[in-house]
Amino acid sequence: MEKRFQQFLTAMYIITTFVWIGFMVVVVILAGAFIALSIISEETVQRFLQLGDVQAAIHFYGINLEISPQLIEQATFSKETFLMLFGMMWVYTFIGGIIVFFIRKLLKSLKSGAIFTVKNSRFIEWIGYSFIVLSLLITTIQALMAYSFDKMFHLTASLQQSEAIQGVSYEFIGIHWSLLFGGIILWIIGRIFKYGAFLQQEYDATV
Repeated sequence: MEKRFQQFLTAMYIITTFVWIGFMVVVVILAGAFIALSIISEETVQRFLQLGDVQAAIHFYGINLEISPQLIEQATFSKETFLMLFGMMWVYTFIGGIIVFFIRKLLKSLKSGAIFTVKNSRFIEWIGYSFIVLSLLITTIQALMAYSFDKMFHLTASLQQSEAIQGVSYEFIGIHWSLLFGGIILWIIGRIFKYGAFLQQEYDATV
């Protein structure tokens, strides 16, 4: 294997290791936040919001919306909605961690010189499956995040009072087509790798 490519694989393996650790840390934090929210009463969170020392912003498709202190003071907290939100975010982050985990395993295998193997094909297939699952979940998670902030800070009601908009609707079920097709392509590549591994075994057996 070419030396530069070997160095590239080594560098990518190190990077994905740190990224995977980061994902696992976020998974633990989200799990802790979920448990904390399930224990803390809505009244406690409500009193915390009304202290007036809280800042909130919404990041959505490249837009950064900062919530005014007046809206924060009038915010109402719904435990059920936020437990669902943190649960979905945990699943989303966990799947992202799985993707990085299998990419890391694939890079480690390639770094050792093993290319067309059944093990590598399975790694690629699992990455493809994860992308397909993400394509079905990401719309729901994004819509739930927007709905949670809307319900908490009464954004739709405020905008309707200002006559800036007439109404807001949420699409909780949808497919992210780019992720879906990306997952399918990765699954196909995984099957190609499996066939390549079969040919490699046939070649080794005849030599």
